[in-house]
Amino acid sequence: MATWKILTCDVRDDRLLQLSADRDDLEGMPHAHGGRPGSVLVLAPSQVMGVLSALASAGAEVARRKKDSRKGLKDSIITSQRVCHRFAGYAVPGRVSSSVRALCRSDEFRAWLGVFVLEVPDRIFTAVWDSSPPRVKGLDAYQQWARTGDMSRLTAIIERDYDTRAIPKSLEDAFVGSSQTARCVRRMTLVAARSDCPVLILGETGTGKEVVAHQIHQQSTRERAPFMAVNCAAIASDLLESEIFGHERGAFTSAHEANPGLVEAAGRGVLFLDEVGDLNPRHQAKLLRLLDSGEYMRVGGTKVRRCEARILAATNCDLARMVEQGRFREDLYARLRSFPIRTPALRYHREDIPTIAEHFWRGLRKTPAPLPPDVLVSLQAYPWRGNVRELKGFLTSLSVMTDGQPPNAEIFREAFEEWTGTSPWHQDQ
Repeated sequence: MATWKILTCDVRDDRLLQLSADRDDLEGMPHAHGGRPGSVLVLAPSQVMGVLSALASAGAEVARRKKDSRKGLKDSIITSQRVCHRFAGYAVPGRVSSSVRALCRSDEFRAWLGVFVLEVPDRIFTAVWDSSPPRVKGLDAYQQWARTGDMSRLTAIIERDYDTRAIPKSLEDAFVGSSQTARCVRRMTLVAARSDCPVLILGETGTGKEVVAHQIHQQSTRERAPFMAVNCAAIASDLLESEIFGHERGAFTSAHEANPGLVEAAGRGVLFLDEVGDLNPRHQAKLLRLLDSGEYMRVGGTKVRRCEARILAATNCDLARMVEQGRFREDLYARLRSFPIRTPALRYHREDIPTIAEHFWRGLRKTPAPLPPDVLVSLQAYPWRGNVRELKGFLTSLSVMTDGQPPNAEIFREAFEEWTGTSPWHQDQ
């Protein structure tokens, strides 16, 4: 007897949990046969737009029923669609369980293949969440995603079951690699490009966070609009607000003329906030208002302005820990990470190092000779704690020393030892 549980998704904590349900109520729901998945029901709070956008973008056009309906959920299912979304404004948590069970028992849901997103008010979702047992099992084709509690696993479901469209060559050339890890980042980037929700890109320094941000912009419908980037850690705190939001003439001593700021300069394009974890509390509050209402004011101004740009953010900080320590606003963290993407450290996908090295090497000279196999082996063995940025820097230095020609063993050894302080045959265990 195949039994599916109802999948509960909390985008605030990146956790996935199972809502308790009687086996008899769920008996007969579709399940995987020979790799064919069955329907999945996702219970979600109102902050689920990032997940909804990902699922909707990955499959056929989403069927959205904006009208609040508290009965007849099966009527939302449209057989030509792969993703159905319904908002249900239940007043009590018990109505969630009873309506979900009725949906699961319906012939329409059993025969359907897709993802049903049932959105409920935050208060009701929290009550259901708190009363749900902290375990995940029996989800068949979706078991790995659910067990890990990692939102990035969503891409595996999208890629395997709901998205067969090819990755653009420009994206493959920008984020290089043939490993599952690299393919995962490219797929998540493409899915994010098809929506308009905020995106939080997480990863160590040098892992390609800005590359992902640029690709989200270039693969989206906003590609012809500006891409404006600011490093929040590189500008003095008292000047950063003016840089982002602009200022009016006379707002401070050196403000001899008005400055529109990056939000206004981005227009309908993208505003990329790098190292967003370095924002101070006042800037965090202003950014939260911008994300929530789309409104802002220039420094020294009184006119409320509208932001039309899409907000992307990146950081190498552990924002979840910063929230626990009171150093980063929890509401801003939840708002930024509507759709999180993690760029992996190079040491976690070393099989891509030869491909990445050859890619950079070809770009350093118009007609460079390929790197020798023993050089590629040595590069792959080194941990590259500065990640892709460090690898590119070393290859640039090596190219200058060899004038773009393949390095002999002696030159490579000297360059490698000078750059890393270790032998090129160093093995990081």
